[in-house]
Amino acid sequence: ASAHAGIPAAMGNLALFYVEGRQLPQDYVLAYMWLLLASSAGQPEAADLAASLASMMTSAQVLDAQKRAQEWAQVLGAGN
Repeated sequence: ASAHAGIPAAMGNLALFYVEGRQLPQDYVLAYMWLLLASSAGQPEAADLAASLASMMTSAQVLDAQKRAQEWAQVLGAGN
């Protein structure tokens, strides 16, 4: 819920859950999406983690995650 509320640290933590498949199904697209959002919200280490994760993803997956991040950013922006 904290990640969905736009809290940068929570977005980064949720991304790690998706990367590791811990308590959630492993999903690199969602992990990358949350890392992009965390990075744009000021979470400093999120950009480096996103770059590392992108190297393990297909171009289509990266584009999908970027699109989802843009959509989420609009939702989060509307909530402020």
